[in-house]
Amino acid sequence: MSLSAPLSASLQQLVQLLAVVRARAEERARTTHERFNVFTTLLEAHDEVRLHTRFLHNLLNPAGTHDCGALFLNLFCQTLAELPPQDAAGNPVTWEPVPSEAAWSVGKEVSTAAGQMDLLLECAGCGIAIENKIWAGEQPDQLKRYASYLQRRLGTGGRLLYLTPDGKAANSHGGADYLRISYREHILAWLEKCLQASYRFIPINQVLLQYREVVRGLTGQTADQTLMNQLTDFVLQHPELLRQRQVINQAFDQTRGAYLDRLVKRLQDTPPTGYSTRWNPLKPQTPFGQQDNGILVIVPPPSETRMPLHGAEWCLLHIPRWQGLVVGIGWLQVRPMEEDAQAYFKLLNQRLDDQSRQTGYHKADPHDLWDGTKWPTGWHNLYHPMSDAFLAGLVERPVDEVAAEVWKGIVDHVTLVESLACKAVVGA
Repeated sequence: MSLSAPLSASLQQLVQLLAVVRARAEERARTTHERFNVFTTLLEAHDEVRLHTRFLHNLLNPAGTHDCGALFLNLFCQTLAELPPQDAAGNPVTWEPVPSEAAWSVGKEVSTAAGQMDLLLECAGCGIAIENKIWAGEQPDQLKRYASYLQRRLGTGGRLLYLTPDGKAANSHGGADYLRISYREHILAWLEKCLQASYRFIPINQVLLQYREVVRGLTGQTADQTLMNQLTDFVLQHPELLRQRQVINQAFDQTRGAYLDRLVKRLQDTPPTGYSTRWNPLKPQTPFGQQDNGILVIVPPPSETRMPLHGAEWCLLHIPRWQGLVVGIGWLQVRPMEEDAQAYFKLLNQRLDDQSRQTGYHKADPHDLWDGTKWPTGWHNLYHPMSDAFLAGLVERPVDEVAAEVWKGIVDHVTLVESLACKAVVGA
């Protein structure tokens, strides 16, 4: 069944209007120089640890370099009182006041018996733990362990906050109490309060303005109200767009998988010399883009000096919930990994960690990934996050060009890991 003529015409007009809106937004950004942002110049906008967790830590910490004492911490609590967080079921929960004059200690990436907590704020008899998740997944029973730790340490005085871009529910709480907050609602509202309270402190105010733009971009709120009003008026004039909204959204959702299938087909047809590919042995009949975690096995050229994989495989992986296309070493077998292989990959992972710290090369931490053996050396992001805007950019490019870029990223990662594997073996 084809699209109805009115819907097809409306979609074409909407595309044209969006192009005009985008062009105006680009022109405004150039004129106001708002695209220059110290945060995104130095780090990725979705960097949970080095950007968001560490900046939030400094703001919330009364001893932070802002020299504003507990001002921003108190405003944070005030924001939660005005915009109550939600429980696991989505019900608003009244935020009970915390001691405003107490001596707070605020730690980041705090190692505890329950695991590493992103942020831990404590004063006498009271504590707030914040688990910050932007794209990364949850570890098994992560929030359950944190909630148990707070209960043992603080009794009823501990509160566990789960911070995500949109306030989604956690899946690792195991029935334990936790509260959901979001960058979209709570952090942006808090930042507005911080901006109003710091208008006299120009260095702080400017940094807060730039961080607010990072959060707006992270939560898809970069269009100004004038442009949004134009789009709203257009939809009001074309109600068939509302009537078919679910169908349109479904088409958007399927576009990512369809493009990945097209890209993988080109990867299979154009491997570098000596390289080849195999389908995911666990789901050989399911298209790459339709798998929950699509895997294409990468086979480097045979060589007597090639690093041993101990039964693991080089894999290209796409992760829909994290919107990432990554490369790494995967354990795809049903049987558990042997202890000597685990020791080997642990040493190799340490080498990769060192490389990451020294050069900024991206590597995911395997301790954040299931049991740490499915992807024993973590993985390297080729494209992440594959936001809608980023995906649109890929679709606009020739697929052969993108495939060549992906292959280069794969080969570079294999080459790097194998060079580090030689060092690992020598140092073992």
